[in-house]
Amino acid sequence: NPVFATLLLVLALVSTPVASPIAVDFTPDTTVVLTGEPIVSPLVTTDAIIVALASGDVVALSLDGEPLWDTPLPAPASNALVLMDDLVLVPGEDGSLYVLDRASGDIEETVVLASQPLVQPIVVEESLFVGDIRGTIHVVDRTDFRETNAIVVGSELYPGAVLVGDTIVVVADTRVATAIDTQTQTVLWQSVLADNAFVLATTPADEIVIGGEHGFVTLLAPTGEAIWQSAAGSLPVTDVTMTDSGVVVSLEDGMVVELDDATGSVNWRSVATSRVWFPTDQCSESCLVMTDTGMLASLDVTDGAITPIVVVATEVTVAPVLSAGRLVVPLTNGTLLIWNHAAE
Repeated sequence: NPVFATLLLVLALVSTPVASPIAVDFTPDTTVVLTGEPIVSPLVTTDAIIVALASGDVVALSLDGEPLWDTPLPAPASNALVLMDDLVLVPGEDGSLYVLDRASGDIEETVVLASQPLVQPIVVEESLFVGDIRGTIHVVDRTDFRETNAIVVGSELYPGAVLVGDTIVVVADTRVATAIDTQTQTVLWQSVLADNAFVLATTPADEIVIGGEHGFVTLLAPTGEAIWQSAAGSLPVTDVTMTDSGVVVSLEDGMVVELDDATGSVNWRSVATSRVWFPTDQCSESCLVMTDTGMLASLDVTDGAITPIVVVATEVTVAPVLSAGRLVVPLTNGTLLIWNHAAE
């Protein structure tokens, strides 16, 4: 594959941080024109790419971009889709959880949980935990989709929830991290943050990374104690990925910063042309990144050098995904770009 060989060659280059793109032929293997704008990151499985559109439609494509099914929903998705066995879980802007058949797209269940948008569902054994943005975690039986409990954690839930072992961690009331034991369905601990939370992620060591509105990054232990708090910048943290040596965050102004995983001190800083998306949650020596102005680039995580590869669009408002050997980039104009044989 000459295109893939070119990509590997470019990824092997080491350069100082740069801002202007270089001329490399990196044409997508597949370009799909959808019927509307993607509203959340695509769900990429071993055999399909599933995309939620702003119109409320959920569309499934083969990995090669062939249409499989198109299901209109009463409301658009409010957060990322989740695969559960042979079902696709779609959290809705209207407070309903839509359960679709993975193969046909048929609506198997509509679970009305709230009157406000839902966050990404988390599946734990026989239960689903689905938060709404007003601060309630709804517990739903995964067999009959009956709501069995509602856990109030605050008056606001943002930006979502993560699973750490048997514990779900959310940020309630913008500055309070709250952990819920999924077995007893009770609150285990709470931790007050230095900044309003904008991004929530986990490390391979089950630590919790929280990126804030004013550039603060907090690393919490699984038991809730703050390991460190560090100022990566002054603008909102927009995305997070992990390296072998630390936590890499992107800021709204295009700044990319690696913070040491032990101390929170800055290992390096780099600057892109605009805000950066990380298609994966873990980077090794180098990884693909994409700016919201449509530039695909390579990030060298040893020193932060950004090597532009090619500009593929003028605007990207939803994070791209690198999974199942595919790089999938949703564009604002409703176009989906797919590259095969992409290494994670």
